[in-house]
Amino acid sequence: MMNQGKYLAALQRIVFSNTSGSGSMQFVLVCTITHSGATGQWVEVDQQDRNVYLSMSGKAKDYTKKKLQSLGIGVDGPPEMVDGGDGDKLVVLPQGIGDEPLGLTCSHETYQGTARERWDLSDWGGGGTGSAASDEDAAKLKAMWG
Repeated sequence: MMNQGKYLAALQRIVFSNTSGSGSMQFVLVCTITHSGATGQWVEVDQQDRNVYLSMSGKAKDYTKKKLQSLGIGVDGPPEMVDGGDGDKLVVLPQGIGDEPLGLTCSHETYQGTARERWDLSDWGGGGTGSAASDEDAAKLKAMWG
């Protein structure tokens, strides 16, 4: 398992599919991790593929749309897609998308008693680079969430 923190990655492709559990629509950003920012500066790491799952169910769809648009995808309407050959649809990436490193954040969560990584886009709101949230911040958020 990779450490929690910020990473840079190369976007390989975006798949539009259904979740295995509920069958809800989702976008899966398939990325290759290239650098870690854990030490305060970017350091090359052994390249590993990781997925960022963006749900299209409920209120999450609004955030997913904004996240994709922050990458330049779906700005003028729904993303263009092609058949991926295995039943999934691949999002056609506009020219230049994927040329620059993608900022990702890794956090850890427990699911059915097992620790696992959760990946998300970093700084997709366009509000600067920010800083990593502390454990205290996470506890405050959990309390606010109810």
